[in-house]
Amino acid sequence: MTRSMWLGRGVLALATLLFLMIGAKYVLSPAEAAESSGMSFLTLLGQTNTRAGVGGFSLGAAVVTLTCLASAGRLRIGLWFVVGLVAPVLLVRIYGVVVDGTFEASRRIVLPEAVLLILATSALATVRMTAARHPATVTSR
Repeated sequence: MTRSMWLGRGVLALATLLFLMIGAKYVLSPAEAAESSGMSFLTLLGQTNTRAGVGGFSLGAAVVTLTCLASAGRLRIGLWFVVGLVAPVLLVRIYGVVVDGTFEASRRIVLPEAVLLILATSALATVRMTAARHPATVTSR
């Protein structure tokens, strides 16, 4: 296995872990998770919707990245998935930071998202370059 594949797998493993942590936090303790971002629920329906929307979505993302991590043939698909998921989230978060003036409070979330996006993009570029040089080394299904 090439270094580029190990980098890609490392990024997918990191993304899987982060998605699992976010999902578990919002499924198991939605009120506490929301409170850590300055939100609260007016009804139990809000709590249920947060469990499903944020927690379930994050767990679903973890399933996709874990599935792609398990197969060398799905490595690039998994990296594209991470880029395609994290980039819009980060852009919307940056928009919110600018509009709402919440950089200081959002920094602990913006920085890890930016790092994950940079790592995933770098890994994807590295895997693509390796595939271009050595087509038999990296496959894509």
